[in-house]
Amino acid sequence: MSTEAKATSESDAAAEALAPMEPLRLLAEDAVDLQIISAALQDAIMRPVDISWEKDARRLTIVLSRFCWECGGS
Repeated sequence: MSTEAKATSESDAAAEALAPMEPLRLLAEDAVDLQIISAALQDAIMRPVDISWEKDARRLTIVLSRFCWECGGS
């Protein structure tokens, strides 16, 4: 492997690490799912205005902000 190719792949990896991640969308259908979501969101913060109940769809949506452990934190 040439030095130039290695430098390019390292810079690509660094750029990818800094790129914003897609929002994490979680869906719970049973108690086990809720345990998994609970673990993923244990230290998340939210604002009360970011809670939405869609009565016809019977869907609760909550927007949370959390430390992104899986991407090194951003």
